[in-house]
Amino acid sequence: MFRAAGLHAVAFASPDDFFQSDYETKNSCLVVDATMPGVSGIDMLARLSVECAAIPVIMVTALDDPEIRKNAMDAGAIGYFRKPVDTEALLDAIRWTVSSRERTES
Repeated sequence: MFRAAGLHAVAFASPDDFFQSDYETKNSCLVVDATMPGVSGIDMLARLSVECAAIPVIMVTALDDPEIRKNAMDAGAIGYFRKPVDTEALLDAIRWTVSSRERTES
């Protein structure tokens, strides 16, 4: 979906794979699931705030629970989408996030 929309996308099998990579986070954002292998999306947000430069995170989940949504936003997620995700809304959020970072970092 991301590549078809003209976005550069890199997939990681797990949060640990992301943290072990040397992926450049400048002018990018992460799309993470609330439930992933080994760690929750909320836990990943907490680890990101400690280990990485500020990188925006958009969370997606099949578990549309008000507590999960609140925890995600409190942990720093800039967006929260319930599955099935509205593709255009998610793409718009990613484009807005990346373009905002580019303007801020220029």
